[in-house]
Amino acid sequence: MESGELNQSLPRIRNARRRSLLFSVVPVVLGCAWLFYERQYEEALALYRKRIPFKWGGKSPEQGFDSSGFIAYLLKQVGIISDPQQYWSVNLLTATRPISVDQAEPGDVIYYEYGICMLVLDHDTRIGALPGGVATGNLDGVIKTVGVGRF
Repeated sequence: MESGELNQSLPRIRNARRRSLLFSVVPVVLGCAWLFYERQYEEALALYRKRIPFKWGGKSPEQGFDSSGFIAYLLKQVGIISDPQQYWSVNLLTATRPISVDQAEPGDVIYYEYGICMLVLDHDTRIGALPGGVATGNLDGVIKTVGVGRF
């Protein structure tokens, strides 16, 4: 998915948020709270546009990201975790509440084999740091899913 297509999905996601809030007494929490999710989305999109390179063990835009470093950096930016240096894929997986793959919603984290993790943007799109850099797409069916977690 190109950044233009990704950017076009933001109004759809925001409209879904508005509908869910209208039809519930208590605001629906999808993945991280919607406020956190929208901030994660904007931050992830900004990093995608910067073409941050992949770096094994990287946890910042300056040094580059690996997949868990990218997710930990986003979670720090929205105030969910305090120190991204302490998180790698196994720590992230154990820090989240496990849910089934079919319950994955925007803001959840999907964990794949080989320590790869990606943030769910919508039903078919994830964003994460892969060996080619920050990328969007879907690894479902390509690499075995290990789990899905929600903060």
